[in-house]
Amino acid sequence: MMRVRTLQAFLLAALVLLPGLNVSQAATPPSLSAVRQADQLRLSWPAADPGAGYTIESTTSLVPPAWQPLGGPAGWPITATEWSGPAPTASATFYRLLVSSTAPRGTVETNILLQRYTSAELLKRMQDRGVPIFTAMPADAWKIIYSTIDVRGRPTRASALIVIPQGSAKALPLVSYQHGTVVHREDVPSRLNSEADLGLIMGASGYITVLPDYLGLGDSPGFHPYQHAASQASAALDAIRAARQSLDGKGATWNQQLFLTGYSQGGHATLALQRELEQSHAEEFPITASAPSAGAYDLSGTTTTDFLSSRIQPNPYYFAYVVAAYTEIYQLAPSMADLLKAPYDKTVPPLFDGLHHSGEINAVLPTRPIDILKPEVLAAFNADPNHPLRLAIRDNDLHTGWVPRSKTRFYHCAGDLDVLPANSKVAFDTFKAAGAPAVELVDPLSFADHGGCAPFALLGTKFWFDSLKQ
Repeated sequence: MMRVRTLQAFLLAALVLLPGLNVSQAATPPSLSAVRQADQLRLSWPAADPGAGYTIESTTSLVPPAWQPLGGPAGWPITATEWSGPAPTASATFYRLLVSSTAPRGTVETNILLQRYTSAELLKRMQDRGVPIFTAMPADAWKIIYSTIDVRGRPTRASALIVIPQGSAKALPLVSYQHGTVVHREDVPSRLNSEADLGLIMGASGYITVLPDYLGLGDSPGFHPYQHAASQASAALDAIRAARQSLDGKGATWNQQLFLTGYSQGGHATLALQRELEQSHAEEFPITASAPSAGAYDLSGTTTTDFLSSRIQPNPYYFAYVVAAYTEIYQLAPSMADLLKAPYDKTVPPLFDGLHHSGEINAVLPTRPIDILKPEVLAAFNADPNHPLRLAIRDNDLHTGWVPRSKTRFYHCAGDLDVLPANSKVAFDTFKAAGAPAVELVDPLSFADHGGCAPFALLGTKFWFDSLKQ
């Protein structure tokens, strides 16, 4: 018997087809119709919003699902409202229809004014947080939802916070700030979380500031592709495009200076964004200066060696988050659980649903997080330099294969035990040896740990940007 059921908000339907079934005789809801004739299948559906695109994916199992675009990703999405192709041969094949925008990347879909801040309000906010800034411009905080692409290049949407200073007689520079690691989808800048304060500080100091939430967080559907360089870069690039577009009528203009910064995962995302801009979008977005801070740029070397060591990790969930994300992105296994030993195969995967916080995940993990892997998986990982997980990790290194051309300053404190400072040293040394014209490495407070270093790195970044802005 054929069944049609709704799976999630962005999904119109999932269709179960049994070979030999004449689906034209089945009870199909009006939202989706299916006709099978001999070895051909035709699916059709009503049009969604103008400009919508459609992608059909299929899987032969829902436990766990392994959705793939029909015939591979090429050719999707389509704008037509029907599809024809070979009928399934498996005993049960599940289909789903995804609806996405076909608007150009970086197109603003939604613009929401979150808060207007007076100069006095911003000064008090900064004083309460011990920020040594004594003058402030008023600023407006907006949430935008914009078009971008997912990890497979398919259209999707993401959200960002934009802070726009008010009352300036001259055009202003723009800062793109990439936030640090979060696992709860609501703990993002567009919800005015703690990292939104960085945007407000920069806004009060005369910078238009865009803070992307990334894929899979905020208003973006699906999972968050943690430490995935390409999608961090594309989400941030399209957020800058959307910010540029959304400035019309909002009290500020851009002077074309572009600054990049971010801390922790945001440091990794910032260097990924810088690479993407310099290699593919240098004319569209020339970079004034970039300050990636405390990022895991040498994932396959420094970070992997650290995970394999006996050192107690302050936040073991980082490794589990990487495994969760890379299993999905690189199809390392049917599910994350297939890589994990008991009891972690049952306790850990459900915690990466976007509804839990890091403390909840840390509480169920061993202090040597790589011990969550099955013994045979860990043995293969140790023995094979080209193990699929190693290749996935290596794919997200950021210190090889290119040389920064823009002014670049790495901030990293020597006391950081979460993201080892050797990550920045390796990147700095590699880039210098390759002839990078303007790269620096700064330790703003040697004894500070990962969290303690952040305010000093970010203030150092702000003062450096101040010295360069027009």
